[in-house]
Amino acid sequence: MDEAVLTERLMAYDTSTPEGIRAGAEFVKAWFEAREVDVRHIDHHGLPVLIAESGPADGPVVILHGHIDVVPAFEHATDIVLLAQEIVVGPSSYPTEEIGVNARAFRQLGLGYTNLGAFLMSNGVPYDSDPGRGTAAAITALMTGRGYRQSAQVAAALGPYEHYGVNRDAHNNVMRMHRDASYVIPDSTCSDTALLEAARTSWNEAVALV
Repeated sequence: MDEAVLTERLMAYDTSTPEGIRAGAEFVKAWFEAREVDVRHIDHHGLPVLIAESGPADGPVVILHGHIDVVPAFEHATDIVLLAQEIVVGPSSYPTEEIGVNARAFRQLGLGYTNLGAFLMSNGVPYDSDPGRGTAAAITALMTGRGYRQSAQVAAALGPYEHYGVNRDAHNNVMRMHRDASYVIPDSTCSDTALLEAARTSWNEAVALV
């Protein structure tokens, strides 16, 4: 089985659910064992961890670390970073008092990510291509939708930002536009169906909370 076929098989697993993660892990375990590589299977918080060892016991140690639960891990990271920003935006210091007043009144927060190019290259996707743009759009939609979802949950517990009432209609209209835009991403341009589905779900959930 060459790399392209192996990648296609792995991408067929829906790793947005624990069941999909376990199925993917079982496939990887069987793939190693078919090549006479010993694999140990342990559970960590209910999810599988595979440990494969090959070569002489006294040889050099090489650790290959890979994630099967890419989408859930990205969602969790977004939740944590957004929550951290929600915590610090109020008591933080700012260059001028005017900026501080504005930040506390509107609570502008920002999220981003890096290494998109490396991710595309590792998956054999050209930068300047429809699949490259579709994948980037899906990642960005997931991060942004999940960020707004987390922000809405914080607002439900602590109250919205000071000037939300004045901006409510425009604010919520922009969120609905983002949700609708996630459905404009062509399915054919994002081979990671779990990623694209998670992006759309995150926006559906965010809009439902406001």
